[in-house]
Amino acid sequence: MLEKKLHLNVVTVSSRGQVLSSSSSTFGSDNGCFDMVPREAMVHIFRHLDFHSLVRCSQVSRLFRQVASDPLLYTRVDLRPLFHIACNGTLKFLSSKSLYIRYLDLSWCGNYGKISPANLRTFVFARGSKLHHLLLTNCHVATR
Repeated sequence: MLEKKLHLNVVTVSSRGQVLSSSSSTFGSDNGCFDMVPREAMVHIFRHLDFHSLVRCSQVSRLFRQVASDPLLYTRVDLRPLFHIACNGTLKFLSSKSLYIRYLDLSWCGNYGKISPANLRTFVFARGSKLHHLLLTNCHVATR
């Protein structure tokens, strides 16, 4: 019974009734019921997550990684709760996803050279044209 739900046999038949080709393709994927949820609904749900939760969700499955990579989810990024682990890799991760970033809070980030001034400058020049708010309160990169 389960095999019938997971696989769909595709058979191509000619007008004379001869079988031209037969293949078995996977009907669903490993995503379970999430394949039935529209992508827009998933993006709407993911909009309520903070940055750390989005990164964690992107590690769940390919579908979640695709949804969590939507640039509209990265319009407002607050890295204050992650100040102790925010680093150059965090900015690199953000630069590929934050096409529409408008708010970035890097307060308290950059301890002990984890974020270099050059990487911050590169990020701001690449994505800064859309920024309305850039908060650098006690940011060790900006206070050097």
